[in-house]
Amino acid sequence: MRRTAAAFAAFALAAQAGAAEVNLRGGQWLVGMMVEVPGGRGPNPGKLEQEMCLAPSDAQKLLVPAGSPCRISGLRQSREEVTWKIECSQGSMRTSGTGRLEFLGERFKGEIETRADPPYEMRVIQHLAGKRVGECKFPPKPAQPLAPYGTAKDR
Repeated sequence: MRRTAAAFAAFALAAQAGAAEVNLRGGQWLVGMMVEVPGGRGPNPGKLEQEMCLAPSDAQKLLVPAGSPCRISGLRQSREEVTWKIECSQGSMRTSGTGRLEFLGERFKGEIETRADPPYEMRVIQHLAGKRVGECKFPPKPAQPLAPYGTAKDR
């Protein structure tokens, strides 16, 4: 379940600055993700959804969260599509894969496919989709930096 929550966060947080603006109309978006683990066992969390305010310049918020154990490389962006390679490392688990998002103005769709290195050898496919549902409900707020653990705020 923690992996699923982290995966959902992966498309909700910022990555890096973008190049060309994609064909994404700004406004309130319903963004969904479905995780598929071919041959995997355990409960399927089903489709996860979240509403968020997006602008064309926010397209890369859908790639990987800031501060995650994942790195993006080979990023290519056009008006209609963003593709990238991804590598993640957490403890002894290493994964790598590719991602692709297609932008259609008021909709987007795509997937991120990763494979874990041995001894895990697990394949995970995250299917992403979004549709514009109207104007932004609240103006976007800049993310506040987190205080380091063990500061006075935690006591």
